[in-house]
Amino acid sequence: EYYINCLAWNEQGTLLVMGGYHNNNKNDTIQVWDIPSRKIIKRLKIKNEKQICYCLSWNGDTITAGTNDYIYQWNINNPDDDQDRQGNKALLPVRTIQNRHRSHITSGQWSTCKTKFATTTENGYMCIYDKEFNLIFDIKVHVDSSSPLLQWCPWDNEVIATCCGKGYLKTWSIQQNITLIKEVKHESGIYNLKWIPCKKAIVSAHSNNQLTLWEYPGLGIIQTIKGHTGIPWYLTLNADKSAIVSKSHNEMIFWKMFNDL
Repeated sequence: EYYINCLAWNEQGTLLVMGGYHNNNKNDTIQVWDIPSRKIIKRLKIKNEKQICYCLSWNGDTITAGTNDYIYQWNINNPDDDQDRQGNKALLPVRTIQNRHRSHITSGQWSTCKTKFATTTENGYMCIYDKEFNLIFDIKVHVDSSSPLLQWCPWDNEVIATCCGKGYLKTWSIQQNITLIKEVKHESGIYNLKWIPCKKAIVSAHSNNQLTLWEYPGLGIIQTIKGHTGIPWYLTLNADKSAIVSKSHNEMIFWKMFNDL
């Protein structure tokens, strides 16, 4: 069986990369699917032992993954140069960067302008790299063991939102220095978030089984969205980013357009 931890679409919406593992095999398990043909077109190899992929992000034809101990990058246009454990052709990474913290990478994403890559780690740190993976910033943004996540603002390349399981939602300015713009604490843990361009807002998923819509930049609550019976761990936007889909372990909800909520 193949267990999926994370997914990422390319910009055109034709390729889907999946990170996970086959039963107890925690290596060479990242797959790139061509959705129109429903076929795997690349298998991305991780040579280091005991690595699990927790996050994926596209930058053109390159894919970047965050694991327990490393950041990996592949160019899917390169020819296969190895094999996975099942004997399938596989592609080795063009970059392998050691994680600066002894804590697994919980999220990783390229900025909208594709010039910076940001990660969060389980121990509450956020690292920001340039496109050559030179470290620019390394800062503590949440407490230890809080499962922080980040999202770059899609309309402002110098703003990041972070959240964590302790209930904090924070926005940060990324310029010459990293500056906290705003911080709020919700009564329940936050396990995912997305920026909503059409409303200049943020939506978050909570341990109380609800979604919250926040206005930006003030981070006041616009609306609480109820419907799940379990924690909605996963959030994604539709193609034109006008509506959201949320998923718990047992249910998936396709919500109304944001302008109709």
